[in-house]
Amino acid sequence: MKTFTIKSLFFALIMFVGTSVFGQTIGVKQSDDGSGNCAVSIQVCYASAADVPASIVDGTYGAADLGGYKAKIIYNAGDRCFTVYYAGPCGVGLFAVKTIRLNMLSIGIDYSYENTLPIELLRFVAEYNKGTETVDIEFVTATQLNVESIELMRSYDQDVFEPIEIFTDVEDSAERNTYTVEDADIFGNKMYYQIRTTNLDGTVDLSSVITVTIDTEEVEVEVFPNPAVDKVSIKATQDGMVSIFNLMGAKVYEGNAFIGVNNYDLSNIPNGIYMVQFFGDKDQVITKRLVVSK
Repeated sequence: MKTFTIKSLFFALIMFVGTSVFGQTIGVKQSDDGSGNCAVSIQVCYASAADVPASIVDGTYGAADLGGYKAKIIYNAGDRCFTVYYAGPCGVGLFAVKTIRLNMLSIGIDYSYENTLPIELLRFVAEYNKGTETVDIEFVTATQLNVESIELMRSYDQDVFEPIEIFTDVEDSAERNTYTVEDADIFGNKMYYQIRTTNLDGTVDLSSVITVTIDTEEVEVEVFPNPAVDKVSIKATQDGMVSIFNLMGAKVYEGNAFIGVNNYDLSNIPNGIYMVQFFGDKDQVITKRLVVSK
């Protein structure tokens, strides 16, 4: 079982007067983004409006890099809550926020992670294989202790799960063990998978849910001319949406895209390098680099 605590993780974007220590975890949510990574959001709130310092307003108060993954704190005045967002590898543990500290120059957050399964999960991924028209699932454990069985569960609606593979006679191990499963019973555009572990004492633990998008059609996107001056054309083999972002991540344009050639006006967009994202109607996301030079 692993536990770690990180302190003073985030740095504020504005200055505060005095120091305020508050908060306990009131909610933890961990959801898969479809690529084997998970987004975790944790809320910590003031008990009453009287507890909120006058300097605290809506907005993003800090961001940090945690092991190569991004984390940030956003405050919502409506519910008097800070929400901590962390995007990283899907885990099977429990995230718990202890306190958020507001100092004159920084925001600090104390939180812990505890692995709650009798298996320590290193990897849990799944992807659609167009060649075999199956979903290929793999999960890797670092340790296994007092485990009666490991079940790979499947759902078509993220509500009702059923076992598709059951591993019994699971031996205690401190070494890496790899499990692979091929699922041919596909239905709909999305499939959901979860690991269910039954302990020798009869208790049951569940991992986070991972999502697989069934991509049965390749989408092709072409951006031209590139560099562009006042107009750019985007040719797509699928309907969708087009968004253009600058290198700071700010969205400077958004519009519909249809099968064929779509023309977009860039007259109000200054010179620079931009990222064009095409969001297909079957959940595909294609990113292209665009240079605007007038």
